[in-house]
Amino acid sequence: MSAVEPTPDLESVLRELGSQVVRGGTTCESPSPGERLESGVAAVDLLLEGGIPRGCISEIYGAASCGKTSLALSLLAATTRACQIAAVVDASDAFAPEVAVKRGVDLRRTLWARATSLKEALHSTEALLRASGFSLVILDLARKGLEPVSSATWIRLARTAAKSQTALLVLSEKPITGSSSALSLELCPGAARFSGMPLLLDGLDSELVIERQRGRAPQRRAPVCFTAPSATQAPAPTCFDLPSHAKPSTYKVLFDEYN
Repeated sequence: MSAVEPTPDLESVLRELGSQVVRGGTTCESPSPGERLESGVAAVDLLLEGGIPRGCISEIYGAASCGKTSLALSLLAATTRACQIAAVVDASDAFAPEVAVKRGVDLRRTLWARATSLKEALHSTEALLRASGFSLVILDLARKGLEPVSSATWIRLARTAAKSQTALLVLSEKPITGSSSALSLELCPGAARFSGMPLLLDGLDSELVIERQRGRAPQRRAPVCFTAPSATQAPAPTCFDLPSHAKPSTYKVLFDEYN
C-alpha cells in the first residue's frame, strides 16, 4: 500500500488494533499519577525532573531548525524502546520514518497519522487519547499557515489526556496551548556544528527554557546538544495491512512495522 493512498478512518483502525495497542502499552496496570516519560536527553530529563509528564499536555515551541523534531524523536525513541506504544499525528508532513529509525525509534510500536488539515489532526489526536492504549501522542502543528486552535479544544484534549494518562506533546513555532498545558518549553537555536571535508552538518547546539511548568518555578534553562543522525541508510518500513472492510476516508494512517 502506498503511503499516499487513502486508508481507513482512524477510529476503524484503532478498533482493529485494539488488542495490539493494549499488549504494547506499559503494563496492564494504570500509570501512577506524576509518572513521566524520559526524553532520552540527559540534560532535558534533569531539567524536567524526570521527563515529560503523563496525563497532560506539554508543548515544545521554537523557530525552524531549533531542534523541536530532534527532541521529539528522542522522546519517541525512548518511549518505544521501553516497549510502550506511541503515536505521531503529523499535520506538518514532517515525520520521516527513515530518520526516525536512525534516531532509535521502534516503528513497530509507532502509529503514524498523516493529517491534511488542522481539523483532521485534532480529530485524530482526540481519538488516539480516547483509545487509552498510548503512552505518548505527538501532535506536530509546526507547519506555517495553520489556523489557531480554540482554548475549548485544548481544555477538552487536556481532560482526555488526563483520563487516559497519555502524555500529549504539541510541537509548534509559537506557544499555542495556553493554560491547558502543564509544561511549556521553548527551544532557542544556537550554533550549528560542522565537520569533515566537504563540511557536513554534525549537530546543533540549542538552549531549552521552561516557560511554564505547573507547580514549579519557570525560566529554568539548560543547554541541549543535538547530533545529526547517521548517514547509514536504514531499510524502509513496511505498512500495516489495514482491514479491507473499513470505510475509506481522508485520513492517511500507517501502522509501521520495521523489519
